[in-house]
Amino acid sequence: MFNRLFAKLFGSKPQTTFQFQPRWKEELVVKGPGGSFVLELPMGVYSAYLPTQKAWETKAPEWARDLWPLLKSELEEWCVRNKAAFYVDETATVFVEG
Repeated sequence: MFNRLFAKLFGSKPQTTFQFQPRWKEELVVKGPGGSFVLELPMGVYSAYLPTQKAWETKAPEWARDLWPLLKSELEEWCVRNKAAFYVDETATVFVEG
């Protein structure tokens, strides 16, 4: 919260752990400290899907399994900035690249 307030006051962007890049085929590429993975980003209703924390533990790349709370927070903020709906859904897919 302090980082966001600082950014609003002084115009700097707060540091983030994850970077989000939409890609054709309704995919959201997520890059983090240990690699990358892909989440669903349907365009019919522009929205991002993240598995529940419990489902994340079995679907996520190993390096990202403990980062769900941080990923959720940063993805929610990305969705707000990009006018996308955000859903946490047990059935959401995670594609591990490479």
